[in-house]
This record gives sequence, structure tokens and C-alpha cells, in this order.
Amino acid sequence: MKILSCLALCLGMLCSLPLAAQTLSLRTIPADAPRAEMRPVSERQIKLNTRVFALSAGAQIRSALNTLVLTSQLGSGPFIVRVQFNQQGQVHRVWILTEAEQKVNAPRLSDDSIWRQLFPWLYDDTASSPAGSSSSSSSASSSAN
Repeated sequence: MKILSCLALCLGMLCSLPLAAQTLSLRTIPADAPRAEMRPVSERQIKLNTRVFALSAGAQIRSALNTLVLTSQLGSGPFIVRVQFNQQGQVHRVWILTEAEQKVNAPRLSDDSIWRQLFPWLYDDTASSPAGSSSSSSSASSSAN
């Protein structure tokens, strides 16, 4: 009888190990990845806080279960995320945070980030692109003649 109860106890402990590992583990997210509120806009764009950003060609969005998801699979949101940008100012990696990960202190994405300073025409919805501003001035000068 002792052997049977010992075997049942060991079996119960073995079955509970994967569950304990799932609840305790946090993903490794880069410390410099800022935190933001995300809403999908289209297949290749997401809204972070108040700004719309393009996704890079190899962008990855990871769900709270750490699986890769497409923007079309997300629904309308909002989701609390941490993000990384590429050198062109596009969103390259997104991690949708679990409740435990949301409690971790992380930098917040601000509108005056270095990417906004380097590429202002990418983030300003009201400003025209550099190419668009030159074409509008040339059309205005031709209409004056």
C-alpha cells in the first residue's frame, strides 16, 4: 500500500511540473524595448499609442503565449505590448504582454523618441512627404505662369 501511495504522489508531482513551469516563466524581452498600447490598423500597419507605424518586411508579432500571429488574427485590441524598431523606424518585433509581464517596469514609448526625431515625415499624419512637398510647389509655380 505504501508503494502505491508513493507512486501516486510521484505521478502527481510529475504532472504538476509543466504547469508550474508555464506560470513562472517570463519571456526574454530586450530591456530597451519600449512599452505601448497597440491596435492593428491594417495588414502592414499598427497603431502604437497615438501614432501609426509600418511593419518591417520581417516583422514578428508574438502573442501572450509566445506564438507568432498575424495582424489579421488579433482583432481590434487594444493590447499592451513591448516593441522594437529597425533602422528605418519600422516596427520589427512586437511582444503582446501577459499580466505578469505587464507588471515589469519598462520604458514607455513616447512621441519624442529618437525615431520620431530622425524620421519626422514617417510619423506626422498631417505633414506631406519630402517628395510630395516639392511636387506641390512646382505645380503652384506652373499655374502662376
